[in-house]
Amino acid sequence: MNIKNYKGLMASLVGVSLFGADLTSHASGDAVAVFDIDARNVKGLSARQLGNFTNLLDGVVAASGYQTVPRSTLKQQLVEQQSESYKDCYDESCQIELGKAVAAQKAFSSTWANLGGSCVLTVRLFDLRKEVTEFSTQAEAACTQAGLRDAIKNVGLALKARGQSVGTFSLDLKAGSDIKNTPTDETGYLKVNVHPKGRLDEKVEIYINGRLAGTTNRGFFTKELPLGRYVVVMRTAGGLFKHQRSDIQMTAKGVRIPKAGKIELQPMFGYLVVEGAPSDATVVINGEPKPTSGRLRVEKRIGEYSVVVEAAGYLPSKAQKVTVPPGEEARVTYNLIRNAGGLAVTGAPTGAQVKIDGVVAGSLPLNKPELDIGDHIVEVTQTGFHPVKKVISVKRGSTAALDIKLTEKLARLKVESVVNFANEENLIEADIYLDGVKVGATPWKAKVRAEVPHEIVLGLGKARTPATSVTLPEGTERKERIVVPSSWGGAVSNIKFDLVDGPWEIRSGPAVFKTDAPNPVRPGEVPLDFFLSGQKVGTAKVMVSPDETKNIVITRRPRTEAELASQARSQTLRRWLSLGATGLAAGVGGVFMSSAYSAASTRDEAYSALMAGASSADYNGLRQQVIDEQDSAASAQTLGVSALVGAGLFAVWTAIEWMSGPPEVGEIMGEGVTPVAAEAAP
Repeated sequence: MNIKNYKGLMASLVGVSLFGADLTSHASGDAVAVFDIDARNVKGLSARQLGNFTNLLDGVVAASGYQTVPRSTLKQQLVEQQSESYKDCYDESCQIELGKAVAAQKAFSSTWANLGGSCVLTVRLFDLRKEVTEFSTQAEAACTQAGLRDAIKNVGLALKARGQSVGTFSLDLKAGSDIKNTPTDETGYLKVNVHPKGRLDEKVEIYINGRLAGTTNRGFFTKELPLGRYVVVMRTAGGLFKHQRSDIQMTAKGVRIPKAGKIELQPMFGYLVVEGAPSDATVVINGEPKPTSGRLRVEKRIGEYSVVVEAAGYLPSKAQKVTVPPGEEARVTYNLIRNAGGLAVTGAPTGAQVKIDGVVAGSLPLNKPELDIGDHIVEVTQTGFHPVKKVISVKRGSTAALDIKLTEKLARLKVESVVNFANEENLIEADIYLDGVKVGATPWKAKVRAEVPHEIVLGLGKARTPATSVTLPEGTERKERIVVPSSWGGAVSNIKFDLVDGPWEIRSGPAVFKTDAPNPVRPGEVPLDFFLSGQKVGTAKVMVSPDETKNIVITRRPRTEAELASQARSQTLRRWLSLGATGLAAGVGGVFMSSAYSAASTRDEAYSALMAGASSADYNGLRQQVIDEQDSAASAQTLGVSALVGAGLFAVWTAIEWMSGPPEVGEIMGEGVTPVAAEAAP
C-alpha cells in the first residue's frame, strides 16, 4: 500500500458512521505509527520474536481505540528512505520523520530494557504535528517472553483507560445547532433504540441539532421531525456512559437508529474491589478514605487509582496502583501486618487489678495477645497490698513477660473472749473464726492483712456470737475483747448413747464414758473413740452446744474376735453334719432300693411258675406270693426314692455350707461415726 492510497483509506475511515466500528474514540481519528520494540540488554529474544511482539503491541494499540498504520507500510517506507542499507529506526528523529512520511498524526515507540534483574516496557506516544510526547507509561515484568507479553497487555489497559477517560467527555452538545433546514410540511419519524450497557433503567438524553429533545429510560425514543439534516446525540445525564452521535437525513419514510438491533452505550466506569484482613479497615483511594468491613466495592470512572489500606494497630499497606477498566472489576487484596506485640503479666495475689497506661485491663494473671508496640506502664493494685508500677517495652511479633508479686500490708490482732459474772469480766476459752475459717481458740494473737475488713466470730459448740468487723491500719496492733453469753462461762452439756448390744467401751481422751447414762462434757467439739472387747472400731467428733444433751445412735457394729471364732466353729459343725446326713440318707435309700429289687425278682419267679401251669394245690399259694412280693417291692421302692430325695436335699445344704466363706466382720454404723481398722485399746 503506497502513501497516497493510505491517505485515502484514512479519509474514508474518518467518515465511517458511529454506528459501525468505534474508531473515533480519540480526537479526530488520528492515525498512529507503531514502531519496532527496542530491546536493550535483554537476552533470549531473536529479531523474529521481537517482530512478533511488535505485531502484538500494534494490535493492543488498535484495540485501545487508535487507528494504526499497517506494519507493511512502515517497513516499505523505511526501505525507500534507506535503500542502500536497512536498519531499525529507534531514535526519536527517525521515528518522527518516518511517521510523517506515512501520513500518521502520532508515533508510538517502545523500549524493553533490563533494569537490575527485571525488565521494564516503556512506551511513548508522540504528537507528530506538535513534536511533543502526549502520553507515556511503563509496565514492569520478568525478563522473559511471557513477561513481555504481560507488559504489553498492561500497556494496553492503560491506553484503553486513557482513551476512554479523556476523549469521551469532550462532547459538544451544541453539535448541529448551526444547521438550517428548508421549511417544509413534510415530516418523518425518528426512532431511536438505545440502552446504557448493563443498566436498562438509566435515563438517556436525546439531543437533536444542539437541543434536548427528550429522555428515555426504557430504551425507545420516537419523535416526528420535518424533512432535513439532523445531528442526533445520545448520552446519559451523569456522563457515566460513552456518548453516541449520528448524522442523519430525515425522509418521509423516517429514520431508525440503528437500522437493526439496539445501541448499547458503553460504560465509562468500572468497579474497584478491595478486600482482605483485618475487616475493620479504611481504604484510601487517591487520598479519599472509605471505611470497609473486609470487602469494599465502589463504582469508579475508568483510569488509574492509588489504593492504600489502613487500620488501627496495623502497619499501612504499600500504595498499589490499579487501573479500572470499563464495565469490569479491578481487584486489590490486602493482608495488613499487625503493628503489635503481646504482654503476659503473672504474679500474686491472683485477682489483683492490672492497669495498662492507666486503663484497667483485667486481673492477675493477665494475657494481652495484642498490644501496640512501644513502652507501656503496668500497674498492679490490690487492697491490703503495696501497689507496684513498672515500665515494659512491647516489640512487634513477640510477647513481653512481666512477673509482679505484691507485698502484704500487715497489722497485729489480738482477740479475747470474756463472760460477765457479778459485774466482773472473766476470760474464758472459745473457738475463734476469722473470715469464716477456724484459726484457734481464745485468747488468740496473730498478724493479719491491714486495710481490709476482717470478720470475727466466736463459737462454743454450735453456739456462735454475732460477727464483729475490724479494719486495722498498716503497722498497728489492736485487741478485741468480745463478750460472750454468761451461760458459756459455766455451761455443762451431756452426751448419751443408744447402742446395739455388745461389749462396748467409749472414751474421750483418757476419760471413759458410761454407755447406759448421760455423760457431762464441756460444750464444743468432743472427740470420741469406740471400742469392742478392747479393739478400737470407730471414731467421731461431736459438736455439743451449751446445756445440750447429745444422743449418739449406733445402729450396727462389727463382730468381736470371740464372736467370729464361735461362728466359725458352728459353721464347721454344720458342714460335717450336712455331709453326714447326705451320706446316711443315700445309704438308707440304697438299702430300700435293693429290697425293692429283691422283692420284684421273687415276684417274677412266682409269676413265671404260676403261668407255667401249676397244679391246683400250688395255684393259690403262688398267686398269693406274687401279690405279697408286689406289695413289698412297691413299699421298698417308695421308701428308697424318698430317702434318695432327702439325700439330694442334704447335698444342696452341704454345698451351701462348704461354699460359703468365713463369717464377715462388719463395721460400725452411726451418724457422724467413722469406722477404723480394729486396734488394741491403750
